[in-house]
Amino acid sequence: LEAIRGFKEIEKHYECTAWEFYWVVSKTYEALDDLQNSYEYIKIAHKKNPTHVEVLREIAFLALMLEKYDEAAYYAQKNVEFNDDDPTVSANAAISMLFAGKLEQASFLAEKTLKKVPDDEPSLIVQKRIRQYKEEGRELPKH
Repeated sequence: LEAIRGFKEIEKHYECTAWEFYWVVSKTYEALDDLQNSYEYIKIAHKKNPTHVEVLREIAFLALMLEKYDEAAYYAQKNVEFNDDDPTVSANAAISMLFAGKLEQASFLAEKTLKKVPDDEPSLIVQKRIRQYKEEGRELPKH
């Protein structure tokens, strides 16, 4: 909690323009299990550096944790747009799309990942869940 007070003092007295400052504050809140404040600060980091792979990964992750599935899907998709060659980015996006109920996008992203990393477990799980929803007539989870 001392660290948070220190960050707030810095933020109050100085014009913080570096995304890294907000990243560190977000991660500190996350370590304290305060995901809502962590999310608010990572959104500021995102505004300062909207294409950074780790900022986009973190904001999508926190949105998932807070059950903001459409927001998670949005940020995950942005990460794919800016960091298309990274298979972990497409794997994470597939998970976000699945939670948001966007099965076609989830399937596409899982396939894309598996072309580069054939044994990617998260992508294999996404594909399995999609098959269950489609072939076995399972309903999408209600979020």
